[in-house]
Amino acid sequence: MKIRKLLSILLILITLLSFSGCSSGFEIGSVENSTSTKITMSYYLFSGVKTRKITVEKDKPVDVAVEIESEGGSLDLSITDEKGNSSYQGQDLESSSFLVTLSEEGTYTLQIEAKKHKGSFDISW
Repeated sequence: MKIRKLLSILLILITLLSFSGCSSGFEIGSVENSTSTKITMSYYLFSGVKTRKITVEKDKPVDVAVEIESEGGSLDLSITDEKGNSSYQGQDLESSSFLVTLSEEGTYTLQIEAKKHKGSFDISW
């Protein structure tokens, strides 16, 4: 009887933990470090979506520095403004480093979408 109750509590905890966080999908062997000005993640396998907001003030452009290490799978990255206009769109990105400058005032959405991706990304602004 006690084992059944313990298993029920454990099942509830696992279910609750699987729905927490700011991403959808799954991660295996992942380490993530996020602040208000960066998101860094390395993993053995990641499928899902991560999003962050970037605010650009008038006459203060923001440089978004991107570093990607891709060992397999697919990784897409997009940066769009409040009206849905694309500032950057990259699909199935390979290992690379690049810079995207956001110069128009507003709030931008950075979205990272992975499909069975193995590797890492480091994005700062």
